[in-house]
Amino acid sequence: YARKFPHRVKSLTLLSVGVNPAVDWKAHYYTQLERLPCSRTRVLTQMVYTLWGAQPIHDLKGWIQQLEQDLVQSLSLHSLMQRFSLFPGDAPVPLLICGGQHDAIVDPPQIQGWQPWLKAGDRLWLCPNGRHFFHDTYPRLVANHISSFWHLTDLPLPQPTCLQSAS
Repeated sequence: YARKFPHRVKSLTLLSVGVNPAVDWKAHYYTQLERLPCSRTRVLTQMVYTLWGAQPIHDLKGWIQQLEQDLVQSLSLHSLMQRFSLFPGDAPVPLLICGGQHDAIVDPPQIQGWQPWLKAGDRLWLCPNGRHFFHDTYPRLVANHISSFWHLTDLPLPQPTCLQSAS
């Protein structure tokens, strides 16, 4: 969208998106499900640990249900039968790419792989101790980095719709 309509996009921030943008937790899940002699539940349990780290045993069922729901209800390029890949490229707008330092799905080399497509002013940032959903685990830290990026690029900070006056 940013490439096709750059006049409509002020900046682009990617969270847990590596140089191969199609690599996500679902691609990882389907690859493991295909290759490992394990049940779907066992693979999903392992995915919880991969995505969020150690979890209290009483929270596992809820996390597994969340992942199952996401597999069924969310759009995805991937399935058990086929995984897709997309070619990375540059963006005509300021670009901030954020990843988790301990992300096993989109690891730091995948984030660093964006280097050839960066232009002056673009930024890469790895969240210390962050996993795949680092933006959920460290929301204030992520918000601060995004806000700092907007300030560096002289972009006006968006005003929440609920605070805008009707004009």
